[in-house]
Amino acid sequence: MDKKEQLKQACDPATIAEDLMTLAGHDIEVDRALARHPSATAEILDLIKYAEDEEGNLDREVRTAVVRHPNISTVTFRELSAQYPKDAVKNPSMDALLKEDSEILESCSPLLELEGCTESWLKRAASSSSYSVKLQALRNPKLPEKLRTRLSPETLVKEAESNLQKFKEKQTDRLASDFVEAYIKVAERLPYAIPSFRDFDMKSAAHRLADQVICGIPYTFG
Repeated sequence: MDKKEQLKQACDPATIAEDLMTLAGHDIEVDRALARHPSATAEILDLIKYAEDEEGNLDREVRTAVVRHPNISTVTFRELSAQYPKDAVKNPSMDALLKEDSEILESCSPLLELEGCTESWLKRAASSSSYSVKLQALRNPKLPEKLRTRLSPETLVKEAESNLQKFKEKQTDRLASDFVEAYIKVAERLPYAIPSFRDFDMKSAAHRLADQVICGIPYTFG
């Protein structure tokens, strides 16, 4: 089968998955068509995600189409969403991916900040035990008001105080209980800091130094 016939099959929505598999990994133009084919399976997408363009680089067109494909595997979604987050949130199967892999939200948490992130992800983030995940959801410009209230600094502080109280009640040693009680009283008197986020600028020497030498630009939350 010549390239013209391969491309024709790859573009034909009626071509079944078994036939699509035989076309994968042989020609970049064909792989680009396969990445958009509605019947492309997770196995096919996993195979072509490493397709190289005419210059020998990983092909952006294939990879962005793969991360948007509803049949993508959770493993590949985790991998490609980090590189193409704006394309990842366009995937119509984000809810299904979250149901399949409950830990995918933590590994793909930067998606929570994007306007296209689904409400199911944002709801799960609001219930997360990770404050980092919660704060990323709080940065979402389209965050529903009920979730924004739930993630407000005041709410998070009350939650932290409640957790401290529960921790105190679990103590069996009197000295440890008194210590936690003293810590709670001090914590209640301290003002909390509203998180301040700073965009990373690759052209800024100060930002690069902070990211590469000091392990990231810091923020505080108390």
